[in-house]
Amino acid sequence: MNDSNFNNILINKINEIPKLETPKYYYIKDIIFYFCNSIKDMINELDFANIKLYYALKANNNPEVIKYLSGLVDGFEISSSFEYNLLKKHFNIQDIDLFANGTSYSNSDIEEIIKSKKKFNFNSLSQLKKHLNEQNTSISIRLNVPSSETIDYNSRFGFTNEDLIGVKNFKNNVTSLTLSSGLKNLNNLKKEISAIKKIIDVHELLNVRTINFGGGWDDLFFKNEMSEALNLISNEFKEYTLIIEPGSLLVRNSGVLLSKVIEKREINKKTFLSMDCSLFNISSWYSPKLLAVYSDKKRESNEELKSYIICGNTCYEDDFLNFKFKEILEGDICVFYPVGAYYKTTERNLHGQNNIKEEII
Repeated sequence: MNDSNFNNILINKINEIPKLETPKYYYIKDIIFYFCNSIKDMINELDFANIKLYYALKANNNPEVIKYLSGLVDGFEISSSFEYNLLKKHFNIQDIDLFANGTSYSNSDIEEIIKSKKKFNFNSLSQLKKHLNEQNTSISIRLNVPSSETIDYNSRFGFTNEDLIGVKNFKNNVTSLTLSSGLKNLNNLKKEISAIKKIIDVHELLNVRTINFGGGWDDLFFKNEMSEALNLISNEFKEYTLIIEPGSLLVRNSGVLLSKVIEKREINKKTFLSMDCSLFNISSWYSPKLLAVYSDKKRESNEELKSYIICGNTCYEDDFLNFKFKEILEGDICVFYPVGAYYKTTERNLHGQNNIKEEII
């Protein structure tokens, strides 16, 4: 993706943020809208209007972000009882569509989801058997399919072939299949399509009407291959309702973190900048980029790039990241990016410092 509109939105919105409160996450609505709208435009251009866009809460579960997204997507994907209760707190569950995945739900939450006519994706045959009853006439299952290059299959998630054999006595009740297999590319997407068709055929799952392809669409989008990918699944499964549930793709680039330099010092010809937040705590999955620096101090023109060791505010020696940037001074505000997905939801809590505030703008 090479879109000047996106870059302009990002820079303009960052410039509008008041640099008064740090550390703080900011999530930019216009960027969330940009990604949602871009994907919906691709869907609307397909020959068959059979794809729905869901949002995966595990990427960013900030209530204001979820509320904003509720007007842009067709439904939500949740992965825990916590996320289910979060939705219940802010929405009437009957008013929203959702898919529930995962292994961490209480039995009472599973029963409640089923009774509310929402789709609970059973992870295994043993889990399903605990909840088989007359009310559960429409069964959704998650598949364990070794198609992605990013996952080592011996995965513990999804119905194995042995599980699927055990479904034969209630195969007519299976109406929905979900396949979540990490980052997608066109190659492994074709493998997924082939695997799903084979499973439906071999196990005679003739009443399946919904297929959920999960998340992991980021690379396809940024390589300008997502439209081709959507067209591929749409044409291969014309008679089905298809669901995609990107989380990271919709919100990752919407997030920036503002953090202040509280100390600058030289040690053995190396420059250390101590920040007012912990980089170790915030970046358990990804490491952010240093996008910009704001300062009220004068700088020399034509500054050269300098090497910095930017350190978090913990006692952990490895709480640092290396960056090159123009001169940074004590008191400057650093803007880290993109931090809209899998930062706040995956943060660590060393020294009890996971209290960074959030705001949607």
